[in-house]
Amino acid sequence: MPSPIAHSATAYFLYKITPQNNRSIHLNRHRWIDLAYIIVIGNIADLDFIPHLILEGSFHRGPSHSLCIALLISIGCTLIFKWLHQSTFQRLFLLTFGIYISHLFLDFWTAGGSGMKLLWPFTNAFIKSPIAFFPSVRHSEGLFYPGHIVFMTFETIYSVVLLVFINRYQKYKRQNQNT
Repeated sequence: MPSPIAHSATAYFLYKITPQNNRSIHLNRHRWIDLAYIIVIGNIADLDFIPHLILEGSFHRGPSHSLCIALLISIGCTLIFKWLHQSTFQRLFLLTFGIYISHLFLDFWTAGGSGMKLLWPFTNAFIKSPIAFFPSVRHSEGLFYPGHIVFMTFETIYSVVLLVFINRYQKYKRQNQNT
């Protein structure tokens, strides 16, 4: 499963490639609040580690990694943020749902593990891609396991590629607007 680094970089990437007139938040006046919103939504599915630690059960990549919960959390967060920011519901919902879904998308393409309950509550089956893009993480080995260098290097490169793409994309847009 990708770490918060890849999930946050992907959330920011999706925000930045969304046409500005289709965004309901603009990272200007409330820059840090908006940025925090985007990053929290990109990582919120992984908050299932909290009951996993407290109750010692198997909660990770369970219902919080399903399309149903993605829809419910996206609606709830959109309503709260809409009320705080006076944003339009439809645009903010589409951005929020898209960012939440990106989390599921990245986890789907990760090596190792049993998958995720993508179609919960309709089935408890764990679903994962037969082809992996992201390397696996061995959580049971602890934080300082030397093998984590592989996934950390991969995610850093992945994040830098996204940020370079955003930078080039914005330069390209500015050049075309000026001509």
